[in-house]
Amino acid sequence: MFTKVQTLPIAALAGLLLSGCAGASDAYPSLAIRDAERISGEFTPVEPETPAPAPVASPQDIAAILAQANELNRKFVSEQSQARQIIGSANGAGLESAAYARALVALASLTSLRGQTAIALSNLDELRAEAGMTFAPDADIRVAQAEVAMLVAEQTTAIDSLAATLPSPTKGDR
Repeated sequence: MFTKVQTLPIAALAGLLLSGCAGASDAYPSLAIRDAERISGEFTPVEPETPAPAPVASPQDIAAILAQANELNRKFVSEQSQARQIIGSANGAGLESAAYARALVALASLTSLRGQTAIALSNLDELRAEAGMTFAPDADIRVAQAEVAMLVAEQTTAIDSLAATLPSPTKGDR
């Protein structure tokens, strides 16, 4: 290993070599910041204009879904009065009778119309969800959605009340 005496000449030699690098500072450009490199003036960023989100459905589209639901409800109300008569004639008839079968078919027809009205409601639900994800206006959709939901609820209540008047199968009738 190196002794203290040997390391002293190596350190002196290294110092001489490094001092040679430090000489003649005017031969190299300065690393100091020049005037042209200084930042001056003001910079105010311009806020980008973000357009308002477009509606996910036109008023005509919403009106078409609402018109479809109202038309289905008119059919439902029309068939409801006929179904009430058919179900009324099935009271007292046996479960194997043709009157009972006709009552079940009438009830199934009403249930089908309610399902179609519920599809219109689901279309409005889908539009509202899309509007919520894109922050688009949804006031028209919410109004139509509430109206169709009310129609579906009324139809469900009517079906439940008619089904309650149907003779039910019991263990003794089998």
